[in-house]
Amino acid sequence: MEAGSQLNRRPETVVWWVSSRRMTVQVESNRTTGVIVKTAPVVRKFAGQPIHNLFKWMRQQGGFQKVRLPVSDRGRLSALR
Repeated sequence: MEAGSQLNRRPETVVWWVSSRRMTVQVESNRTTGVIVKTAPVVRKFAGQPIHNLFKWMRQQGGFQKVRLPVSDRGRLSALR
C-alpha cells in the first residue's frame, strides 16, 4: 500500500475527550464496535467495554461533557497518551 493512500483511509478509532467533576480523560474507541481500545489509567477498568458504559459512569459524577475530536486534532493529543 502506498503512503499517500493511507492518508485517505478512514481511521479505525474515534478519539473522545470526556470530562466530569472528578476527571478529564482522552479515550479511543473502535469506530465499528464502540469498544474502548485506549484509555487513561484512571479509567482503565473500562478498556474492552462499550464507550457508553464510561459515559454513563461519568454522568453519575455530575458535570459530564463529551467531545468527539476531529482527525486533525489527533496528532496534537498523542503527547497526552
